[in-house]
Amino acid sequence: MMHRRTHRALAGAVLSALALLSGCTTPGPPVEEDTLPAMYKAAFDRALDDPATSDVVRRMISDYEISLSEYQESFTMFSQCMADAGYTVGGDGEHYSVTFTPDPTVSKKAAIENAVDAENRCASDSTSGWGTVGMLYRDMKNNPKALSLAQQVRLCYQAQRIPDGAGFSDDQFEQLLKDPNYNPSTPEATLCFWDPTGAKGLTIEMAEQMQAQSKGG
Repeated sequence: MMHRRTHRALAGAVLSALALLSGCTTPGPPVEEDTLPAMYKAAFDRALDDPATSDVVRRMISDYEISLSEYQESFTMFSQCMADAGYTVGGDGEHYSVTFTPDPTVSKKAAIENAVDAENRCASDSTSGWGTVGMLYRDMKNNPKALSLAQQVRLCYQAQRIPDGAGFSDDQFEQLLKDPNYNPSTPEATLCFWDPTGAKGLTIEMAEQMQAQSKGG
């Protein structure tokens, strides 16, 4: 019997521009770090300053950008780490599944918890850097300006002509979203609330289910 867990990682595929060296023996300068939003620069800095970060990952992130091939390389190493732990990973990083044959002496709940633990270990593994490389690649593609979640939701509301929080200051709007009694006014608003950029690939039905679960429904 195979057990399958399916993930919807933050969606994305972006090709980083590669500088062409026209006959020069000295590489050109890396991407201007000061063009990066501070949130992303800080994440790159933390990884580069971490002595546990592998040379492979340092090579991927030293220019403060991540190419599609580097993203895929990191995912391949993550998949190998999972395979070494007894799990099979399918997919391409954007959407992937984990399959395994449960131990009959272990409960289904415990088996799933073990799979999650393995994913967390392999994602944080310094060799693959998947937890850093994958996250940064997807976030920089889906949120290049490093907007806060509230800012992303507000833009989605405005694009969908959703009236919730119209006229609120930024702080007031953020408090609205944090209010445990707040319920988005329309199905489209619910989707914006849970997946403002569409990166998670949620449908309205999925978002409504998540909203109901968050309210204990």
